[in-house]
Amino acid sequence: LLAAASINRLSDQLNEQVARHIQEEIERQQTQLVTPIPEHMAKVEQDIAVFENISAAN
Repeated sequence: LLAAASINRLSDQLNEQVARHIQEEIERQQTQLVTPIPEHMAKVEQDIAVFENISAAN
């Protein structure tokens, strides 16, 4: 019975460590996200035809 309680406690500790590691990794990745700044983006001077006939493009 004591062995089972000890195993459960170790399992809980491991689960907490894994959850903490995952949360820290998520936070680390979120701080490294690059958000575009409109002033740094190229301006589109005209519409770009996305759907066009392949034969017309050649």
